[in-house]
Amino acid sequence: MSSTRMLEIAIELGKLYREKAELSIKEWQTNQDADARRIELTPETGWPGKNEGERRAAMEKAFSADAVLKDLLGIAEDCHKEIELVASDIAALEAERRGLEWSIRSQLVTHLSLAGVQANHNGPIAETAFDDTADHRVDQAAFAPAVPSAAAELDF
Repeated sequence: MSSTRMLEIAIELGKLYREKAELSIKEWQTNQDADARRIELTPETGWPGKNEGERRAAMEKAFSADAVLKDLLGIAEDCHKEIELVASDIAALEAERRGLEWSIRSQLVTHLSLAGVQANHNGPIAETAFDDTADHRVDQAAFAPAVPSAAAELDF
């Protein structure tokens, strides 16, 4: 059961990673367009005013009055919010995947223990026994689904 869920998570994560990348590109492009719009709105002679404060106020007034710039900034903000939501969905799925991975490891340890393979072994013979036992158990589950006991032993 959990192997099916692991595949579902992998597929969903792939889609979410792509969605996040597309939103990031859209946000970046929208910010580039907003910067270009600010340049378009800037007078060739500079912002009017006697001092920096007056020039800054004139600039902010022109930028805040421009509907195109407002729309671009709104789109960029929406993209940013969507990126955060997608990132939280990704984090939730990754946490679920880690939980399933630990569950699978726990099941593997249980089956290896039942097969008599100990964790505190020394030497190459014991190391290969661990790998051989793990491979055998996985092969049983993968290639012998007609045998109910083999399929039930490993619930990946």
